[in-house]
Parts: sequence; structure tokens; C-alpha cells
Amino acid sequence: MPLVLDAAQWTPLEVGLAQRAELLNALLQDLYGEQRLLAEGVLPAAAVLGHAGFVRPVARRSATDPRPLVLCGVDLGRDAAGEWRVLGDRAQAPSGLGHAMENRRAVSRVVPELYREAGPHRVEPYLWALRSALLQSADDDLADPRVVVLSPGTCSGSAYDQAFLASALGFPLVRGSDLVVRDGWVHLRASGRLERVDVVLRRVDAAWSDPLELRGDSRLGVAGLTEAVRRGRVRVVNGLGAGVLENPALLPHLPAACQALLGEPLRLASVPTWWCGDPDSLEHVLDRVGELGCAPSTGRPRRSARGRPGCAGGSSPSRTGTWARSGCRSRTPRRTGPAPGPAPSARPRRGRSPCGRSCSATARPTARSSGASRPSTTSTRSPAAGTAAGAAGRARTCGCSRGRPRSRTRGSPRCCR
Repeated sequence: MPLVLDAAQWTPLEVGLAQRAELLNALLQDLYGEQRLLAEGVLPAAAVLGHAGFVRPVARRSATDPRPLVLCGVDLGRDAAGEWRVLGDRAQAPSGLGHAMENRRAVSRVVPELYREAGPHRVEPYLWALRSALLQSADDDLADPRVVVLSPGTCSGSAYDQAFLASALGFPLVRGSDLVVRDGWVHLRASGRLERVDVVLRRVDAAWSDPLELRGDSRLGVAGLTEAVRRGRVRVVNGLGAGVLENPALLPHLPAACQALLGEPLRLASVPTWWCGDPDSLEHVLDRVGELGCAPSTGRPRRSARGRPGCAGGSSPSRTGTWARSGCRSRTPRRTGPAPGPAPSARPRRGRSPCGRSCSATARPTARSSGASRPSTTSTRSPAAGTAAGAAGRARTCGCSRGRPRSRTRGSPRCCR
């Protein structure tokens, strides 16, 4: 069900969210420009440069983009005292507007009287402002800039949201194969001719946006897009390196960054978070490891020795239990009975490295509400699952949940599933 906030609750949230958007934009501009916060030690360089969302090919001191972040989403939740806290930021390709509009249409049809009496704020002004911001993102000398929405295709989990956004804004929805780079300019294949593209609203993650300089196995992006961005011949919204802002290790350093960049205190606080790259924070996390959720701060999926997403904030996953799904709101591990010893099958699979030491621990609020961003899920694990996992390890199983003995075919281990 949609969460309805009255004016008294929304007014302070609106001020805090607006300030946070300005902070994230200034932070992104500094990280890919002068990097003053890294030089002064306000942000740990290991947490920023080691994150998968930091795109090195577009980091340069000559960057002059005043608005690298046009869209952003914030995940919100209430703590035990009822205060709003930020659980995480969404800057890579925030979505959810289409689902919000569909929810409003459904509510207006099911309970029309209640919908009219509530008088919620309309979403159309936001769409007009977004369209105007995208058009203004192009060069000033262009009278009629062309804007396209780059989508990974119908197999994407947010395909409906992408189609709704393109239709509502009046921009064509394209895939990577519809665009081509010629002489440093991005063109759209349309009716047997090439039309120049000035702004690309990106719904594809940055790592998949350019198979020439980023991921070579990507079929979703446009070859040469990074070079066109460096030359300033196309504007990508959000910027290719915006994913670094989703790093949970940045949350404990945002108050100092806000004071350094904006000269004012942070109005909307984040959920209590500790970066385990700091020795004092690591010691604090290890003392309360049973009360905190843990998430890797590298932006890359990690897997524990038993093949499930794991975390190593200075201790082995086999000693701390199996962690829940990696994310800003990971659940605390649950286990019953004594901790099982390392089973012979508890070795990383070939070609995969064990979980690294760089991680961040986050205290969870009692309730949460997702903002205008990608919906996130948190996996749950019952206490019985921990016992079953221990028994499976002692029985030399392959690590799956069924607990059957490992079978072999032609001398190679096969999963019982």
C-alpha cells in the first residue's frame, strides 16, 4: 500500500532531500574533478577509488559539468524513535516513477472518494520539470536538442518504468544497437539516416554502457560513448560515474562532506554506519557484530565460502555465520546451535575469490519506506535454516538447501539440484 504523508511530515523531509540532492551533485563533481575531499582526507580514498561505481575513464581535472547529477533517489526509514533516516542513495539509474503513477491510478479507481478527499500532490509538475532539465542539459546554442532514453531492453526488471518515463516525457526509447558513434558524435539510426543525439537519459548501468572502454562483453551499451562524453559532444544523465554515490561506506562521511562542500550541517541524517576500513570502526563493528548488518563497500557482489553472499569485516564467514543478501539493509545473520567447523566443501569455487576485507556495517531502523528509487528487497533466513546449513556442511553436501549428498558425474562434483 502507498505510504501517505501529510504536509507536517513532508515539509522537513522535502528540505532535507533537496539539500541531500545538492550535496550529492557537489560530491560527484568533486570526485571526478579536483578531488579535494580525497586530498584533505574528508573521504577515504580506498572507499571511493575501490568502488565498482567509480569510472576512472571519465575522471579528469578538466571536468566542468556543473550538474552531473540530474536524478537521484533516496531510501528512507524510521528509527526506533520515529525519526526519518536515510538508508541509501540511488544515483546510478533511479527508477520507480512509473510504478508510483500506476499505484495512484489504481487507488483513484478503487477508492475514488478517498483519493479526492486526500488531495495528494500531482506528479505531472515533476515530469514537466524533468523534461525541462533534460532539454537544458544540452549545449546552450542548440535550439531543439534531441533527447533519447537508453534502455537495456524488455528483459530489464524496470522495463515498464522505462517505457512509462519515455512516453510521459515524449522522448524515444532506444537500445544500444539503435545508437552509433561517428567522429565523436552520437547518432540515432532513424529511417535509414543518422540523427545527432545531444542528451542520453541512461537506464543502463555505467559498466555496461560502453563495450569499448568499460565492459567488453556488454551488448547493452554504445561503443565509443565514453569518448564522446569526454569530448563534451553528448550529455549522459546521470553521468557515467554516478554509481559511486551508492557506496554505503560514504554514509558516515557525508556530514563532514556537507560541511566542506555546502558550508552547512546535514539536515537529514543517515542510518548509523561504520566503515570497517577504519581501525576504530572495525573494532566497534566486531564488538557488535551480532547486532549489525554488514555489506561490502566495493559495489561488487561477494560470496562467502558456502556460496552465499558474505562479508568479512575482519573475520571469516565460517565463524560469523552466513550473511544475508548484500545491500544497504542486509539482515543480521541468524544461527542456532554451535557453529559448524569448516567443511571440506567450504572452499571458494574455482575462479572466484573469497570475500574481501573492505565492508561497511549498518544499524537497521525498525521500519522503512522506499523513496522514488529502485525497489529493494531483503532476504530473510529463519533460525532453522542455520541448523540445516550446519548439517549440510557436516554431511559434505554441495551447499544447496536440500542437504542431499554430493553426486559426481565423470569425476566432477555436481549440485544435487
